[in-house]
Formats: sequence, C-alpha cells, structure tokens
Amino acid sequence: MLKKKKRIPICDHCQKLVDGSDLLYIARGEVWRAAGMTGWLGWLHLPCMEERLGRKAEIEKDLLVWVDEKSMVKACKEYLISPEFLHHSGFR
Repeated sequence: MLKKKKRIPICDHCQKLVDGSDLLYIARGEVWRAAGMTGWLGWLHLPCMEERLGRKAEIEKDLLVWVDEKSMVKACKEYLISPEFLHHSGFR
C-alpha cells in the first residue's frame, strides 16, 4: 500500500514553514485576494499577509476566524454562512 506524501505548508511570502499555531486565522476571500493569493490554495503567516496588505488585519472586518489575546479561537457571527466556510464544508 502506498502512503500519501504529506504536504508541508510553506508560507508563500517568506518561504518558511507554517506550523499549526500559524494557521489559526481565516481571512475573508477579498482580503486573501488583496494579499496576492488566488483561490483557496496557498499559505501565509498572519504577519506575512499583513505585510502584503501594508496594514494590520482587522478582526471581523478582515478575518472570519482568529485567536484572541487569551489564545481562544474566535469567529465572527457570519462565519457559518460565509462563502469561505460553505466552500470547505460541503454545504454549497
């Protein structure tokens, strides 16, 4: 039986490894595109996305899901009906 090769996520901006703690945000599609990313592919550390945007990401305005100062994962109220969620959940 062949094992699937694991894809190691590399930041498309700084080319460094993206680990689990770096993946704890979901940007709105238009913000992701403004950072130069296309479709649902690719990886960016949050600071790298902010560098590409030329500004800090704003909670709820730019991010659908984020980690707060107490390391709790938070989501804005419209996340479950957002195209970003629906695309990945299979509820389209």
